[in-house]
Amino acid sequence: MKASKKSHMIECNIETKRGVFIPIAWHISPMEDEMNQTVGIVAVGRDLTERRKLETQLLQSQKLAALGVMAGGIAHEIRNPLTICSSAAQFLRDDIVDTDFRKECAEKIYKGINRISTIIENLLKFARPSVKSAMSCINIISLIQETITLVAHQAGIQKIKIKTSFLTEATEVNGIPSLLQQVFMNLLLNAMNAMPDGGILDISLKIIEDGVAVRISDTGHGIPKKYIDKIFDPFFTTSKIGKGTGLGLSLCYSIINQHKGTIDVESIEGKGSIFTIKLRRT
Repeated sequence: MKASKKSHMIECNIETKRGVFIPIAWHISPMEDEMNQTVGIVAVGRDLTERRKLETQLLQSQKLAALGVMAGGIAHEIRNPLTICSSAAQFLRDDIVDTDFRKECAEKIYKGINRISTIIENLLKFARPSVKSAMSCINIISLIQETITLVAHQAGIQKIKIKTSFLTEATEVNGIPSLLQQVFMNLLLNAMNAMPDGGILDISLKIIEDGVAVRISDTGHGIPKKYIDKIFDPFFTTSKIGKGTGLGLSLCYSIINQHKGTIDVESIEGKGSIFTIKLRRT
């Protein structure tokens, strides 16, 4: 008998006697006889518990780094509606203001407070540590839009135009919201870093046969062809020392793999990159 070259890997959980689920990566290879007929299967399992713990720590570290990048933009995003609310409140203190203008001022204050509330809520969702939880139904369009609001101001500062193309109806996928948002945040920030002199960041979503495909493209400097096969490797980075850990895309790959999805990249040096994420629908 001989081992077949047609092997593949899958990840699934096994339950211990204590009722604890352990993530296992299985490498499965069929065994063939001299006639190339499958006569058995060899499966080797690797415990991923420690790897998952490390990934959780790295995810939080990546989030804090992203928040540092966005801090100035988020402060500006909050300051703008606060300024409008303050001005409107001062007008309301004036007794000579007519009724229609009072209503307009009250409406501006209401909208400003809602805007600030939305920004803070999205920020807290992103910043809080990821909690291991079961897959649930997620409105993927809303999740992406929440992530875009966190980088919109920074994109404006860098003269980057954000374009979106989504379906009009809600589209649900199976997933863990905090982890998927981390993926989209990493990809959006990477795209923005690739366009220091401005450009176009295009995010679109379409229905495919068994799920959805999210496409994130930029008009940045692109990825050299010799690096395409390495970008998802841990600690691989083309950034200058101190500018990148080389873990962002590796974590993205791991998260999407946990969600039974795929992430692919196309890039032309000097013209930009396209990342495509495919996830299962509910």
